[in-house]
Amino acid sequence: MAVRCPLVEDSFSRLASQSNVYGLAALEGGEGPGGLLAAALKGKVIYFRYHDLRQRLRPVARELQFTYIPVDAEIVSIDSFPKSPPQRGLVVGITFIKDSGDKASPFLNIYCDYEPGSEYDLDSVAQSCLNLELQFTPFQLCHAEVCIGDKPETVFLLSGNDPSVHLYKENEGSHQFEEQPVQHLFPELQDLPSNVLWLDVCNIPGAGQRITAFGCQSGYVRVARVDQASRAVLQSWSIQQDGPISKVLVFPLPSELGAGTAQDGDAIAAQGYSVLVTSTIELSVVYRDVLTNGLGDQLILPASDQYDSVLCALVTDVDFDGAREILLGTYGQELLCYKYTGAAGNPPGEFRLLWTRRFPSPLLSMIYTDLTADGLCELAVVCLKGLHVLQLGTDGPVHPGAASGGSGAPSPARGGGRVTRLRKTTPKMTPASPGLDGGETAADLDVPQPVAPPRLANKRVPGILPPALASLVNAGGGRESSSGAGGGTGHGRWPNHGAGTAEGDPRPVAEHPVFWGSDPWRASGTHRPSLAACRQLPTSVPAASVPVASPPRCGAIASGSCANCARAGEGPNAGRCRRGAVAGEAGIRLWAMPKSPPPRLENRG
Repeated sequence: MAVRCPLVEDSFSRLASQSNVYGLAALEGGEGPGGLLAAALKGKVIYFRYHDLRQRLRPVARELQFTYIPVDAEIVSIDSFPKSPPQRGLVVGITFIKDSGDKASPFLNIYCDYEPGSEYDLDSVAQSCLNLELQFTPFQLCHAEVCIGDKPETVFLLSGNDPSVHLYKENEGSHQFEEQPVQHLFPELQDLPSNVLWLDVCNIPGAGQRITAFGCQSGYVRVARVDQASRAVLQSWSIQQDGPISKVLVFPLPSELGAGTAQDGDAIAAQGYSVLVTSTIELSVVYRDVLTNGLGDQLILPASDQYDSVLCALVTDVDFDGAREILLGTYGQELLCYKYTGAAGNPPGEFRLLWTRRFPSPLLSMIYTDLTADGLCELAVVCLKGLHVLQLGTDGPVHPGAASGGSGAPSPARGGGRVTRLRKTTPKMTPASPGLDGGETAADLDVPQPVAPPRLANKRVPGILPPALASLVNAGGGRESSSGAGGGTGHGRWPNHGAGTAEGDPRPVAEHPVFWGSDPWRASGTHRPSLAACRQLPTSVPAASVPVASPPRCGAIASGSCANCARAGEGPNAGRCRRGAVAGEAGIRLWAMPKSPPPRLENRG
């Protein structure tokens, strides 16, 4: 039986141009909630975070100005990491290709601020750049932690079309990142047969070992077990598939799978580390318990090739039941969730498709991280049209054993059996002023604003409108921003209008002529009231008070029902009946139009 997707969309931020499979990075470390960096192809990087303002979390997306990225550059990949203790600071790496006319010039920019107090200030980090020209076309940029002596250190790993993987390590003396031979720290990344499209390095906790897995453009897959102290490759396996490999991930399956199967009492192998391999033209597979079985025990993810190419994947516990799920994002606009069922023995366990969720455009990249510092992670998905942020719904799943207090009960930190999370409401807001921090509005600065009417029934309208009109339709939903970099999320032009249908009016708001015809309210600079507010007019008006020289322009004059108030008519008062309700040529208003537009916001930056 199909299970409903437990994730609900919390916000959407439109990108200035499309991204790619390497275009999303999580910001970790520092104080307060985390954030995301989403890179668009045309040289722009969007910084997404939740901003705590007046005890409410509001999603904010703004463009971050990284230096030394030309306007004609195309960003290939982006990555970030906090420095390993005892060092402090945030490091961001961006690869891009600059079109110089006769040839394309690839570069790697590494951003890091060494000024005390500014190590985690993104605006300061973005201005401190080390520019490195590359002699190869870059692909994935990732990071890994290694032990040099007894001190941990994080390094960049960049795959290219040489084909090689290049290592960049910080020089403590000069405070700059330098390229060093990869075989000194990662001997398993030598002698590559093809371009590496995805690399994953998994450090085994408390063991001094790591598992490295990568997939190539030719379909070649290699998995290696390495001792970090001696830099010796203990075990290595490889396999050749038919198509390009889009993703390779190392993860542990339930521990009972490896129990009793490890050879020679290998405690690390008993943890059951497995490898997920996704292909652009084949079924996605999981190689189970690779440290014991190598790449010989294969589990197929059914129907994973039925939704076009798989471009991104995650292995994480999205429903907080204690067991990890596999998420696949496809070019066919589907998010697939797989659950493992069964245990060791005969018949062996298998993965089954648990639920699917459709998106408005192809899925390119995914990250599962805590963006609100509430202990529960959010799922960030970059699609062709923008960045979606999803979270577990307030009616989340019930954990097995929660009612009886059995072994399946969640920890007290998660709040009991049913996942109950406070929803982060996003009020309707006007577009952010350039002088404010991306999400603050006039209401946040105590500037008088018109009183908002009752909320409309629906929150979203399918994305079939032109971009300029989509911002009007989605303004009231508090979820979608069409302004791209500077607008944040939920910043519509008309804060009193929401997408969907108003109560009692069968037509969607998008079908009202107000979204297509001329609008004197926009020209006057005042906020257009909603249709619901028009229905709050008196139900009866004395006939003597309405000297009608021509038929009334608004039905609310006679009956209080304003079903026609959004219709553009003929004559001098066409379109002027919205809440102002001009009655014929006499110009008698049943509700006083604001005498002047709301005050403009000053740049208080």
